[in-house]
Amino acid sequence: MSVAKAVLPSSQRVLVETPNFYLRLLTTDDASVRWASRFDQPEIRQSLNLKTGAKTESDIVNYISKFDQKNNLLIGMFHRT
Repeated sequence: MSVAKAVLPSSQRVLVETPNFYLRLLTTDDASVRWASRFDQPEIRQSLNLKTGAKTESDIVNYISKFDQKNNLLIGMFHRT
């Protein structure tokens, strides 16, 4: 028995809104030094099974690029403020 994968059309956006937060697909434009610095935290590295060492914005762009946003989604959660 095989399991079919749902494929999102490339023009389809994923957006979930709540009163305080919203979730959407991430793009390489979301990569930032601030995001890279989050990977310096030991609990983050441990939970993601990452090697020690500082990450750069370029590392984040490469990470985001691994997701085709059709079959493999990378979704970000953002506070409305």
